[in-house]
Amino acid sequence: MPVIPKIPELETGNYVIKSFSTGYFVARNSIEDKSLRSKAIVLRREGGADATWVLIKNGDGTYNMVNRNTPAFQKGDKLFGLLGPEEQPVEVRWRISAVPQHGKDVYIIENYAGLEGWLVTGVGANGTGAERTQISVGGLVATRSLPPLYRTNELFIIKRA
Repeated sequence: MPVIPKIPELETGNYVIKSFSTGYFVARNSIEDKSLRSKAIVLRREGGADATWVLIKNGDGTYNMVNRNTPAFQKGDKLFGLLGPEEQPVEVRWRISAVPQHGKDVYIIENYAGLEGWLVTGVGANGTGAERTQISVGGLVATRSLPPLYRTNELFIIKRA
């Protein structure tokens, strides 16, 4: 029986996240209002210090994903940074899984339940219209092959900052 190499997990630390399909950074918008309402997590052409994420590895293998001191959470079918209290309790843990069949440092990011994941939607060919497009959360589609193959809009590149 062939030996399957163990895929290393991400350790707690600072990272940058980019969309595999567009190459744009994933972070809170660089220009926001001053309210304490939750802030959209969007695609950005430019990186910078405010595009850095702190990934905090939890004991159960999930991660808290924090950008600009706000943990990422799902609200409906969109991704936000949590600033103030929400009407309902929110889940801020995420499952990050390497998908080396798509390349080095390529991952899918799923919610705690593993039922939905981060998606880039509403972007044209070659990333047209990507700037400031909010990250969606929805069902991931994969082939039934081993290893499974995912659509490019479901993949994210995560590298140490």
